[in-house]
Amino acid sequence: VIQVREGISKLLGQSNKAASGDRAGVEVIETPYIKEMQEGSDGRSKSTTNVTTLQLKLPTGRRLLLKLKYEDTIAAVRKYVAKSLDPGAKFELRTNYPRRSYENDNETLEAAKLVPNAALNV
Repeated sequence: VIQVREGISKLLGQSNKAASGDRAGVEVIETPYIKEMQEGSDGRSKSTTNVTTLQLKLPTGRRLLLKLKYEDTIAAVRKYVAKSLDPGAKFELRTNYPRRSYENDNETLEAAKLVPNAALNV
């Protein structure tokens, strides 16, 4: 195996972290569930049952990673996206396949079929 990533990253002027394939360009958003997982009462991380992982692609190309409970709503997703955009920016949440727009803020992630994981475009 020939290691070429480091050489290419230096050539392109990227940091070693971005070249290592370590979720380069993905920002993990601190949600209450992530805090809960990290603060397990016995020092161990909690179970990830009924937790969905959402990857969101913003119009800028930036990517966000959210971990939310199945019973959380589309409104919760919108809240985290809004924090990452310009104040007052209007946006729509969409999936490519199946092609769908998520407009009902009261719909749970489970009802929206965004479990156990999904990719959304903003």
